[in-house]
Amino acid sequence: MAGVGGESDRMMKLGSCVLTGHVLRLEPLRRSHREGLLEAAQSADIWAWMSMNLSRPTELDEWIERGMADEEQGLAYPFAVLEQATGRVLGSTRYLNIQPLDRGVEIGWTWYTPGVWGTSGQPRSQITIVAPCL
Repeated sequence: MAGVGGESDRMMKLGSCVLTGHVLRLEPLRRSHREGLLEAAQSADIWAWMSMNLSRPTELDEWIERGMADEEQGLAYPFAVLEQATGRVLGSTRYLNIQPLDRGVEIGWTWYTPGVWGTSGQPRSQITIVAPCL
């Protein structure tokens, strides 16, 4: 298929990578993030509108394993969101519903510890994950 307006006809390529912004770093989700995620996930307010409650260690473990399996199959690319200066885990986000032929992707399953809510952390995380898609 020819590109429009001289654009190449290459397909969008996403994959496991570290995305770095000025304040935050998004790392591919790994088991090594478990303790930080568990600490970040302890507020019940996070899970009021989510389909899982990751403050429970067994649910968090299953979620991490499922996320890594989805990444291996190219279905999703989950990230742990870390504060750049301290390395503290603040939450998670991911690319999902990847549609290479349409050059489309969703950003979702995003959650943060309440200390990040209403700060520049949330929009900075979204800018960091969106930038490679543009």
